[in-house]
Amino acid sequence: MGKIDFDYLEKHMYFVKTEVPEALFRLELADLQDKGNAERLIAQYGPVLKAMKPEVAATYFSLWFAWACAALQYTISHHDAAYNMSLHNLSGQVHLFNNRPRWAFHLHDSDSLSVPGMDRNDWRKRVLSSFYTNEVAPLMASIAAAVGINVGQLWGQLATRLHYAYDAWQKEAETDQLRHTIEEDFTFLRYGLAAEIFGRKKNPFDIQFRHIDNPRIPGETMRIKASCCLAYLTDTGHGYCYSCPRMGEEERMEQRMKIEATLMASGK
Repeated sequence: MGKIDFDYLEKHMYFVKTEVPEALFRLELADLQDKGNAERLIAQYGPVLKAMKPEVAATYFSLWFAWACAALQYTISHHDAAYNMSLHNLSGQVHLFNNRPRWAFHLHDSDSLSVPGMDRNDWRKRVLSSFYTNEVAPLMASIAAAVGINVGQLWGQLATRLHYAYDAWQKEAETDQLRHTIEEDFTFLRYGLAAEIFGRKKNPFDIQFRHIDNPRIPGETMRIKASCCLAYLTDTGHGYCYSCPRMGEEERMEQRMKIEATLMASGK
């Protein structure tokens, strides 16, 4: 294929080709591999989130950066192509959307593409191995070190988001062939890359999630997150997410009943 539908990345994964006007702050993502710059990000981002502890900014950043990981996985499966996803080719911009902070990822060079040669599997391995070894692993380690959090908590944000993205792509797929390709590529991400590529003892995407009933969609289930996003440590009244791994079952049931009552009252 070799041509990427950038509109999809813009709409679903917060990628942009130009700078966002009136951004609260901008930064080059490659700079965050330096601990000092990572600490400056935490200092800037925390107040925007109304974070009560520095580590909140770290988990929220990793949750947003997961879209960059998802974008790479998407283009590999849907277009047999990959942008240059080096952090030197990406900047991050935080801006307000409906009064809520949102990231936008600016791809500086959106013209250069990597495409498979004779062996697609070898190309896929090289692209993913390079991205996670040289870009993502050092970035996650630097952000974790800046706040003294276990880096596994940040990888948990990436993994949870990518598993949900995979679900969405499977539902959207218009052909069995595309559905098969998406599954094959995601299986490779989970099981085909050695733990060392991620700087971990285990591939962080190789997770068996526990599932719970989805109170908003009767008959469907949802995953309990791989790690807590720390939303309860923001001064927003958010509390624990319904799918938070730290929540006890009794508390989860109470929250489920509240959600269902709210939906019933609104007629949804």
